[in-house]
Amino acid sequence: MKKLIIAALAFVSFNSYAQTADLKPNSKIALGVSFSPDYSYRTLKSDADSKWIIDIREEVESAKLGYTTGANALINLSNRFSLETGLLFSDKGYKAKVKYIVTEPDPNAPESAKHNYRYLTLDVPLKVNYYITTGKIKAFASVGSSANFFMTVKRTSTYEYANGKTEKKTVPASDFGYEKVDIAALASVGVDYALTENLLLRVEPIYRRSVTSITKLPIDGYLYSAGLNLGVFMKL
Repeated sequence: MKKLIIAALAFVSFNSYAQTADLKPNSKIALGVSFSPDYSYRTLKSDADSKWIIDIREEVESAKLGYTTGANALINLSNRFSLETGLLFSDKGYKAKVKYIVTEPDPNAPESAKHNYRYLTLDVPLKVNYYITTGKIKAFASVGSSANFFMTVKRTSTYEYANGKTEKKTVPASDFGYEKVDIAALASVGVDYALTENLLLRVEPIYRRSVTSITKLPIDGYLYSAGLNLGVFMKL
């Protein structure tokens, strides 16, 4: 009987502790930094008259590696919900590989080139996080959107010549035809791990996709990326 009473008291004590830890009010705000290596590409849409241009581009263009990094803020609304925003720098885009048609061989003219198009933006995201689990390890799912402010487009080109020579150049691409702001949808799942009482580590696979076109040309372009967001937050 004595052992039963001791076991019961131990269970009640542990259960009370678990509930207290789980219900302990969190800091309302946490600030942090994040970095996400991204697999980035685009989709194209046009009317029937411009479809042939898309067909050509699809043959020579492919996905590229990019990244998203910056400062973030978490605002806890409850034990299950939080809002997240921030100011992020993003490098998205695509790459292309083209061969030039040469009628007369010229050692000073390139035979082919590889182009890396970097679409650089400042992003202001707003997400709602729902915590599936609570405690030291918090699994969550989130959805939201991001306003992406256009900065510039840069093109890094590697030219290959008939004599085996290669030449690399980075130049600003024309800013003509690009929208100043585009809107992207965000979706992610992830885990927050409490390193200490005030320090939080985040691992978050995330998907971003433009819902408005990045161009004002007859061919609409929509950037998308899939990445692994890594962040550290400090509770205030």
